[in-house]
Parts: sequence; structure tokens; C-alpha cells
Amino acid sequence: MKKFIQCYMHENGVSEMIAREYLQDLIQETWKELNTNHFTINSSYEGSFTNLATNIARMSHYFFDYGDGFGKPNHENKDRFFSLMVEPISLG
Repeated sequence: MKKFIQCYMHENGVSEMIAREYLQDLIQETWKELNTNHFTINSSYEGSFTNLATNIARMSHYFFDYGDGFGKPNHENKDRFFSLMVEPISLG
């Protein structure tokens, strides 16, 4: 996110505060669009696609906010990552 802010500032000649506000607005609008498509019965997208897109966005948001446990070792986040992405889900 920091690189996005730096690039936006450089390309548009704006302050860091304006770049951060723009990014926050962009994130909010994207979440609105994802949620609208996810919860709309007659969405132009298939349900499995909207579920996948929403879950990837949720996971990305979480890892951005709390880290993935690898860049800065954190066993709690590393364990969560493995339970989400690697370990099989028990159905029984």
C-alpha cells in the first residue's frame, strides 16, 4: 500500500494525505461493488465466482492489516495462514 501511495503522489503531484484518502475511497468503493455482487440474487456473475472474489479480498485485507506471519515472524498469523490455505478441512 505504501508503494501505491508513493506512486499516486508522484504521478498526480498530491500530498500523502490526499493519496491516502483516495486509496481509502477506492477500497470502500471496491468493497461496495464486491458486496453488491455477492449479495445480489440476479448478479451477472456466478455465485462461486463472487464467493471466491469476496474471500480473496477478505484474506488480502486481513493479511495487509495484520501481516502474513512470514515477513515479520508472528506465529499466530502464520498458523492462521496455514489453516486457511494449506491444512485440509475436516468434514467429519
